[in-house]
Amino acid sequence: MLPPRRTRLARMIECLSDLAGNGIHTHGMGRRGLCELAAENLDYFQAMLGYDAGPREVVRLMEEVRQASVCRSRRVRFANATRGAALDRAASVAS
Repeated sequence: MLPPRRTRLARMIECLSDLAGNGIHTHGMGRRGLCELAAENLDYFQAMLGYDAGPREVVRLMEEVRQASVCRSRRVRFANATRGAALDRAASVAS
């Protein structure tokens, strides 16, 4: 039985963090690089994920985590930009 989706994604985040800590950064890899990484280290990913994921599942999870990371960073930048604009407006009203 597969763990819930959130659990799989959280475990993949830990995998990617662990890999980055060991000098393997996936953010610059294309799909082919991710496929090679998954195939060469399938035992590692299966152990970290807690189930017998196939290489395609591993790549799909890596891509999903990367996409979520991009969306999150865009939201943070947007929130910071709108907060800065709101502070500018408040300062101009106060003066």
